[in-house]
Amino acid sequence: GIVFVGASRIVRWNLDESFPDLKGTTVTRGFGGSGMSEAAKYASRIVVPYAPKVVVLYPGENDIARGVTAETVGAEFQKFYQTVHTALPSARIVAIGLKPTPVRWQFIDEMRQANEIIRGFCQGHAGCVYVNVHPDMMGTDGKPKPELFIADGEHMTPAGYVIWNRLVRP
Repeated sequence: GIVFVGASRIVRWNLDESFPDLKGTTVTRGFGGSGMSEAAKYASRIVVPYAPKVVVLYPGENDIARGVTAETVGAEFQKFYQTVHTALPSARIVAIGLKPTPVRWQFIDEMRQANEIIRGFCQGHAGCVYVNVHPDMMGTDGKPKPELFIADGEHMTPAGYVIWNRLVRP
């Protein structure tokens, strides 16, 4: 069915609650603190054996916070895509764009750049879809909506996942 890959944003996503009609068809293979390089390196172990029709990936937020460049995140995303697409050419890869967060606001320019690189890559490659969550998570003040985040300013509240559900489902 569908494999979800990424860091704690994926791990914390209650897929059975968010997508009750897909219960039993989703697998979470996220691990807290992971980055795009880990997803790329282990794609053959955490995605390919499940032979999913769809892979939902949240790439790069932890990388950017650790000082990895947007270009490197984009290159690692491309490696992930190539590994999955080579093994499973009919699988769709859905890349959720890096979200704006209060605690990581100082990295927003690099995150936006990573999003553009990933979006551009997806536009030119079959079976790759980019989902832009950024506009829906921003307030009228030009900053991330605080109600979408728990006290740490990084992880999302259920309201944040409601946005992701709505945008990723199609």
